[in-house]
Amino acid sequence: MILVDLLGWWYTHGYVWAIEQCLVVTPQKIAQFFSMKDLAKTLFAPFRQDALEGRGTSISVKFQVFFGNIISRIFGFIIRTALLIVGMLGIGLNIIGGMLAVVTWLFLPVMPIVALLIFLAGGINI
Repeated sequence: MILVDLLGWWYTHGYVWAIEQCLVVTPQKIAQFFSMKDLAKTLFAPFRQDALEGRGTSISVKFQVFFGNIISRIFGFIIRTALLIVGMLGIGLNIIGGMLAVVTWLFLPVMPIVALLIFLAGGINI
């Protein structure tokens, strides 16, 4: 009776849970770990909010401040873009691994029986 209940859960509620965990929850956790929403919102913000002000100064200082701010924004854009790419790669790899896990989930209950049959048959000769 317990085996029937286990297999009933495994192929219904358990399978839905595995799909949700592998293909929905974990990618969301990865996106949150990399703060991908915040990175996308602040893509063109200065790096570490390192922006200078040149109010009440000469024109040459204003140009220096302007170009310094541009460089800071470019550097911030590069860093944030790299982090977004790494996060997206992580999500992509997780989805591929999750799909493999979901397919493997279907065959796990019969694997002990298959392993026992292979053992009794003398193993696999390569």
